[in-house]
Amino acid sequence: MIVSKPLDTTTIYDLFSPCRACVYWEAPEQQGLIREEEAFALKKAWVQTTLKTFSTCGRLLYEGGIPVAYAQCCLPRFLKGVEEYTSLTPVSPDAVFISCLYVAETYRARGLGTYLLNEVISQVKGQGWKALETYSRDDSPNNCSGPTTFYVKNGFSVFKREEWEGTVFSLVRRQF
Repeated sequence: MIVSKPLDTTTIYDLFSPCRACVYWEAPEQQGLIREEEAFALKKAWVQTTLKTFSTCGRLLYEGGIPVAYAQCCLPRFLKGVEEYTSLTPVSPDAVFISCLYVAETYRARGLGTYLLNEVISQVKGQGWKALETYSRDDSPNNCSGPTTFYVKNGFSVFKREEWEGTVFSLVRRQF
């Protein structure tokens, strides 16, 4: 059985590797420089702060009680890492930003990414937002938010595409 739960101060303890220690978006200056426990503490603090101001910051997907997929989303102003991408194009003011959508490797190619994305879409639409956006990679599925082809397959449009530091990124958008 598949169950989706909002990311909060309780479910964050179910976060799995590599997401548990990733602070690429929340504290990019710390990414890869601190121990996993310290990174997790930063992520927990970020969740607490974000939830006080913005009513959501992601979802966890469970299969048979095991956490298997994770999505993180919020307004871009809550993520320091977004600033680095504004040279591509800034996220639109009417959009919630997906900073991460990750399915554990042994659970991929089973539709769980699409299932989780649809849960995020329902949550964001239910809060009255008009769009979702993310920076995706065109040339590789190995990106914290996922490949461009995944988003296009799920109703997103390419808003802008640019090569940046040898990698092709797109800002993709789904209007509701």
